[in-house]
Amino acid sequence: MCLSAANLQANAQSICHYLPILPTDVTITTLPFFYSYGLSVINSHLLVGACIVFNQHSVVNREFWQLFKREQITSFAGVPHIYLMLFRLKFDSMDLPSLRYFTQAGGKLAEDKVSLLADYAQQHNKQFFVMYGQTEATARMAYLPSEVIAAKPQSIGRAIPGGEFVLHDEQGQVINQAGQTGELIYRGANVMLGYAEQLKDLAQLISVEELKTGDLAYRDDDGDYFISGRLKRFIKLFGLRINLDEIENILTQQGLACYCLGDDSKLLVAVKNHNQTADLKINLSRQLHLHHSAIEVFNVDALPLTTNGKKDYPAMLQVLGR
Repeated sequence: MCLSAANLQANAQSICHYLPILPTDVTITTLPFFYSYGLSVINSHLLVGACIVFNQHSVVNREFWQLFKREQITSFAGVPHIYLMLFRLKFDSMDLPSLRYFTQAGGKLAEDKVSLLADYAQQHNKQFFVMYGQTEATARMAYLPSEVIAAKPQSIGRAIPGGEFVLHDEQGQVINQAGQTGELIYRGANVMLGYAEQLKDLAQLISVEELKTGDLAYRDDDGDYFISGRLKRFIKLFGLRINLDEIENILTQQGLACYCLGDDSKLLVAVKNHNQTADLKINLSRQLHLHHSAIEVFNVDALPLTTNGKKDYPAMLQVLGR
């Protein structure tokens, strides 16, 4: 994947328009530089002349918090698994007077956790921003302002300044109606030049006008967007189109930590530390109107994540021997 200097500049400028980054700010690195989200934190802070504290410690280490307090950190960024670790440290009860705002991107954080972070921010006079992006768009494409999160913790918000979202139906036509689901398309100066696998590919690169995200989404009457699943996260069983992300979300709302996978022959559900797999299989069969033979439920010890903290479905399939 190839990004231009203009892509990086455009995205950094957009980020500085909606995040309250000041030249007097001091942020701390919590993400690797080779990761688009981590790089965008550096670029946006350099653009306004803010200070960056380079850190090699995990947020669960005492040294991290010693550095945080000594350098009077005013902001930090995190992906879902970082916030899950912070909750175990009781982050929502920490006294961090220097902290002005914090951000979350790099995957979907559970709605209840987003709400808890929004409550913490409001109670401690801080700001919390949820963001959505892809590396093909130089990291960030959407943001949910701090003042909106409490009312819409499941939303990704709206396009960043200078960017635009549209929804396409299965025929590629633009969807204008609120509440109707389609593929989320992004347009903006931060969209990549394309992909290169060989040196000669670099000579053929041209600007890409729009990015097909592969995510299914809808927007509400206010113009805020909600991700409902992945375009390719579908299977078809007995003629029924099954949205794996939708099932996963339903089970998550029931308090189950799980991954939903499968193909057009079987639905596979891996549930962490859940011994009632037989009962869950029966319930799913009834809810989905599927014969129980098309469903397999597994009790697993862990749900693997990628190095960026996103759900690692291929690794889960290996665990299940598929």
